[in-house]
Amino acid sequence: MRKKILSLAIAYLLLSTTAFAQELLATVVIDNQQTPNLPAPVLENLKQSIVNFINTRRWTDDQFKPEERIKFNLQITLLSSSQLGSYKCIAEIQPVRPIYNTTYESPLYKFIDKDFEFEFAQGQPLDFNENIFVNNLVSMLSFYCYVVLATDYDTFGKLSGTKFIEKAYNIANIAQQSAEGAGWRQNEFNNRWALIKDLNNQQFTAMREAFYIYHFQALDKFENNPDEARKKIFESLQKIKTVQTLNPISVFIRSFFQGKRDELIKIFSKADDNMKNQVVKLLRELDGANGEKYNDILINR
Repeated sequence: MRKKILSLAIAYLLLSTTAFAQELLATVVIDNQQTPNLPAPVLENLKQSIVNFINTRRWTDDQFKPEERIKFNLQITLLSSSQLGSYKCIAEIQPVRPIYNTTYESPLYKFIDKDFEFEFAQGQPLDFNENIFVNNLVSMLSFYCYVVLATDYDTFGKLSGTKFIEKAYNIANIAQQSAEGAGWRQNEFNNRWALIKDLNNQQFTAMREAFYIYHFQALDKFENNPDEARKKIFESLQKIKTVQTLNPISVFIRSFFQGKRDELIKIFSKADDNMKNQVVKLLRELDGANGEKYNDILINR
């Protein structure tokens, strides 16, 4: 009995002295080239408020070590601002995932939000309640935090991000009922609502499974067996094709290739000729608007 108590005490001590961190580590860049008259203190306060909101909040019940935090880049381009603190912007969200046993970080996708509009007063606290609409900035930031969590978790386990998709979907639903509707409207196909509709759609299960195959089964094992990893990535692309057939204007699939295009070209440039021909044909179908760019795979023979 004494040994059991001692073991429990040691385990508790080890747990209590282990450093745990918040889950997200966002790099925030605010481009104000189009609003050069915006005072520097105002700009810095806005940036720091966003960084603190994302990086110092606990978003899950899971324990993360500092080196395990999920990284993503958030670039906000200010298009216009008013003295009353009203901002119209474009935001780019790009999560990255470390690849096992390498120093490489793989971009998961790049989503471009052209309706990133909000009001913010200097010194304004950003308070979050997932069941209440506070303001558009809080809703947008928390929405993207949960989307980033969902897609990252999906790369480590099949459909592991489902609970975060549900949270993002709830935020979008609540925001739709507010007076600030930009980017949340259901009748548009290139906004935040379209993104979460894709992720929450049962037809996208295969796309989310493709995330797991591409990253966990392929990229994480690429160093040991590149040819087998390429076959797995090709398998994941075939799964995405089945989803695209049913959803030809999917904003999530388009965002996937926006983020992955250069990586895919690099991966398959060293494949054998048969694999190159197959994958280029498939990629031209999946990413038709940029199909010619995949010719670079064939050039590197």
